[in-house]
Amino acid sequence: MKKLLVTLVITLAAIPVAAQNMQRLISKYSAVKGAQVIRIGGEMAKKGLKKGGINIGDIDELPDGMRCDSIIVVSIENEPKLMRKFAKEASKINLEADGYSELVNTTDDGDYARIMVKGSINDASEMLIMATDHEDNSISLVRLIGKIDLSKMKDD
Repeated sequence: MKKLLVTLVITLAAIPVAAQNMQRLISKYSAVKGAQVIRIGGEMAKKGLKKGGINIGDIDELPDGMRCDSIIVVSIENEPKLMRKFAKEASKINLEADGYSELVNTTDDGDYARIMVKGSINDASEMLIMATDHEDNSISLVRLIGKIDLSKMKDD
């Protein structure tokens, strides 16, 4: 009985750790030379990127079904050792334990992409996008926090 109680306590204690691991990973790489971390907060994300003075091409406006409260981007380019270390640390995070479910996991010509959401398809509170680009020699993690209804988004 004692073993069961100890196992239960350890299991329950590990759940919040998984939730904090993604934020901890982002915070860690905020201070690492060679990694860029961009945080787009509430007002800028709500107004829209183009209106806020940021022009990033075709994704200046969020699609229908998405309200974004903040965006965090971690990007590492042309630093192979740092990229491998970041990918290894990110892969160790058990996102499923924190309520994320996988939408896409694909590899194509050396490029990798994984998209996960926290919550349901109709009512997600976060979206994580992890991608590598073999041609640009880069790895990126994008964390969108807000309200995401994937069923309302359409492919135009």
